[in-house]
Amino acid sequence: MMCTLQGFAQTPNTPRTKKVYSNEDLEKYQEKTQVDPATNQHSTDSDKAQENSSANPGRTSEIPGQKTKMDKGLDKSYWVGQLKQASDKLDKAKFEETKFIGALATYQKRETEAQTEFDRKTAQWQVEDTTKNLARAQEQRKKAEAEKAKVLEEAVKKGFKPEDFKNQEASAVEGTK
Repeated sequence: MMCTLQGFAQTPNTPRTKKVYSNEDLEKYQEKTQVDPATNQHSTDSDKAQENSSANPGRTSEIPGQKTKMDKGLDKSYWVGQLKQASDKLDKAKFEETKFIGALATYQKRETEAQTEFDRKTAQWQVEDTTKNLARAQEQRKKAEAEKAKVLEEAVKKGFKPEDFKNQEASAVEGTK
């Protein structure tokens, strides 16, 4: 058994050979991949008009399976994703706000129970700092609520019902648990 293990551990003494490509090799490859426009026999005026219209950013692409920006507004999964993203942001903001409310209560209790001047000052600074953070968290929550409402409003403008998204959002939340 030892003999077989030693055989695997040995590496061959010959180094691997490297392939070196010259400019000539690259030119041959480029010639094969380039398409000569003069050899394109089936190009007609209608094909050229279609090519020009597809270059126009205002028109939609005719390629099947390719989504355009205009299709996003009509796609329910797009709005469900946008709503989930807004809901996640709102949940994060609510969590942060709750965290600061709890911390503020703790620091206020410490301030009232402080026996030394140092403890009193430290608790007072913590209360001030936490109050500022709480105000910031409340602002973020309000922004997140407004953003979620805006997403719902835009979806309703596109023809979707808010009830559709509540069902989708609930199933998305259950899927993450």
